[in-house]
Amino acid sequence: EIPATSHPSMKDYYERMTPEQARAFKDDMTAELVMSLLIIRDAAKSPELFEKSANVYVRMAEEDVCGKAAYIKNFQVEDLANFKAAEPETEE
Repeated sequence: EIPATSHPSMKDYYERMTPEQARAFKDDMTAELVMSLLIIRDAAKSPELFEKSANVYVRMAEEDVCGKAAYIKNFQVEDLANFKAAEPETEE
């Protein structure tokens, strides 16, 4: 548990995640960064075709990244129980 008086880094929050959450987080972030770079590249080559789309997509990706950072920052260890799969019901 991180003391309330400290200022934890993103690494501290990331380390609280389950392996599945961490993998999904990295995959989503990587995809958004790659897509942003690709659309910016296209916009640089053909602004008449891609400039507006690049503006919209990069702003949307930025907001998504901020949302993920807020999720990690506010994650509580007690919430881990919510991520456990339910036990299958047995028929009697």
